[in-house]
Amino acid sequence: MNWKKFKNLDASEKTDESMFILGIDVGDDSSAIAFYDQSRGAAELIDISGGYGRPSVPTVMQYISETKEWVFGEYAVLNKGQGQEITMDSLMEKLGRGEYLEIDKRPVAVVNVIGLFLREIIGSVKNINPKAEIAGIVASVPCYLSQEAKDELHRAFVIAGYDRELIALKADRECVFGYHIWKDPNVSGNVLLLDYGSREMRGGLYRIAKAGACKAKSLSSLFRKELGTRRIDAAVMELLLAGIPESVTDQAADHMDGFLYRHKDLLFRKANRLTKLYYNFIYPPVMRGISKDSMDDLIFPFRNMLLDFIQDILSMNVTGAASASDVKYAICTGGGFEMPWAKDVLADVMPEAVIVMTKNPKSVVAEGAALLAAAELGLLDGKGGIGVEIEDGHQVPVDIGLYADISGREKFVPIVERNSFWWQNHPEKFFIIAGEKPESFSLDLLTRSAEGETGVLESVSLDGLPARPKGTSKLSVGLKFDGDRSALATIKDEGFGDIYPKTGFVKTVRLNI
Repeated sequence: MNWKKFKNLDASEKTDESMFILGIDVGDDSSAIAFYDQSRGAAELIDISGGYGRPSVPTVMQYISETKEWVFGEYAVLNKGQGQEITMDSLMEKLGRGEYLEIDKRPVAVVNVIGLFLREIIGSVKNINPKAEIAGIVASVPCYLSQEAKDELHRAFVIAGYDRELIALKADRECVFGYHIWKDPNVSGNVLLLDYGSREMRGGLYRIAKAGACKAKSLSSLFRKELGTRRIDAAVMELLLAGIPESVTDQAADHMDGFLYRHKDLLFRKANRLTKLYYNFIYPPVMRGISKDSMDDLIFPFRNMLLDFIQDILSMNVTGAASASDVKYAICTGGGFEMPWAKDVLADVMPEAVIVMTKNPKSVVAEGAALLAAAELGLLDGKGGIGVEIEDGHQVPVDIGLYADISGREKFVPIVERNSFWWQNHPEKFFIIAGEKPESFSLDLLTRSAEGETGVLESVSLDGLPARPKGTSKLSVGLKFDGDRSALATIKDEGFGDIYPKTGFVKTVRLNI
């Protein structure tokens, strides 16, 4: 059903039990889906794990060549290494790049594979009610996702057949705040938000000005790739393979992803002094014990990095350095917080703060998205509401770039993308002036809004750049921010090989974004 049509129904018609309002968290490593239960007035997670009892499933699709079937989630991970299957993971990471995969000797766009994945997880609603009809969907996306990636994700919903039901793509942190404000309207003051994901850990300090309304201001926002759960998985994998005879290491490698998936939780349980694992997928089979001390040694450097990361968040904020005692609430989400050691670090660092952590931290984003969907459809009217408004001075509000000749036509090329963080390292881009370089020449640095509208940010005169024949003037353009709305643009002559060596021409201008 078109969500706009559902929104305009009479209140009595909206209570039909076959109508489902969904929140989806499509993560790069794992995904979760929740629905708004009107009878309970709360969001509830849907078990799509196929009986494995986890709050999420791996964001993995697998094509089995022999049967020409697609499988997803746990089945795709645990089936890996059993035949000539093609397994596709890290799907969200590939969004916005127009990437293709080769399936049965033909190219298949990544966005099509994500569409198949969405169709599978949304179809799981039929397990609750075979007559289920989707009335509305809010999908969470990382706040740093580029506009191109968002456009592709929207197209994936079209491919899945649920574009009319898609209300909006909401930033993940909005979903997290929406969930917790709904659970506890008293959340206010300085709030530390940590999202422990697969690629990286993201964190920020926010100030919620009014309890219950969630009018938040971002005071700091950082990320650290070294803390991503993929790094920990790689370390655990190395530990698991250390006990395998070299003669069968290659034989074991194809099965290790599924082995790690089954046993990772067991290895991190604090109560285990020794975990015995049976490698029954190699010949001859091997029994091996992983000691608690080995796991403690593995975690030690990650624990220290997490401590440093929290300190960086507190010290690198726009109002001046803060201490742990200034934080009233610490909200933790993401699959990484399913590891007990990460929870322990928070408890040690912030003994006075209220540490808000659900039993299944990965599910928070999906449940928050379901609540935001319900609010948009008018189902929370008179129930307190969960409006989320975040003032953010840490993300670049527009694309910054210039028009360049690409294959004979002009195309906007971003140097800094909208929603990236100003304090990040923004690599310089290289351009070749298509025509002959005239004596007098200027380069327009442009902004591009979310709606695609462009405007001139600065017209930079390049007088003094040597005149050269057509297609032989190469420039580098780089931006370095020294504040949330202030940057230095540097344009350099890069020459053209040995024919036209680069000169010392450099032009630097200040930009006010």
